[in-house]
This record gives sequence, C-alpha cells and structure tokens, in this order.
Amino acid sequence: MDYSLLEMPNDVPVSEVAIAILCQYPLVKQRSDMSFDEYTIYVNDWKTFNRVWSYNYTVRLLRNAGGEQSYYQFPTDSERISYRRGQLNHSVIYVDAAALGVFNNIP
Repeated sequence: MDYSLLEMPNDVPVSEVAIAILCQYPLVKQRSDMSFDEYTIYVNDWKTFNRVWSYNYTVRLLRNAGGEQSYYQFPTDSERISYRRGQLNHSVIYVDAAALGVFNNIP
C-alpha cells in the first residue's frame, strides 16, 4: 500500500486569508467576574474555535479550487464541545458579525 496517498487528518496549512478574517475579531473577555479557571477555559474555547474555523475556511477555499481536502476532524467530543462554546463566545461578543454569518460552521 502506498501510504503517501493517504491524507492525515487536519494537516492542511491555514491560509493567510482565514487568519486575516479572524484577526478582525480579537479575544475579548465576556465577563469581568470570571475566575482564573473559567477564564482559562474561555480562552481555550476561543482559540479552539479560531483554529477549527480557520482550518475549515482554508479547506473550503481549496475545495472550491478543485481540491479534495477533508474538513477538520474532531479527535474528541470534548474538543467539539470546546469549539461550540468558542463559537458561542464569538457570537456573544461580536453580535453584528454573527448576524452576518461570519462565525457559521464551515461547510
């Protein structure tokens, strides 16, 4: 079997375009009364959303150009949950962007 033909999950380099989009929406603390642990989870969720969204955005660009790359594959349910919480946090902070669909799931 030729293993060079197998695509490893989540191994596509993220595009500068995806990074530039998310740089418009920097991390903002949602509540001033967060404990250290709550804030740590909040930041992790925010970063997880950014990482997965930018990966999927890049894959969508590549697929639109004829590529066959796979969208992000969550290795665990806890990472999927973290992504969803991060998505919600983005939507709460950047309401107008969320209304325009900026943080929608890709695909």
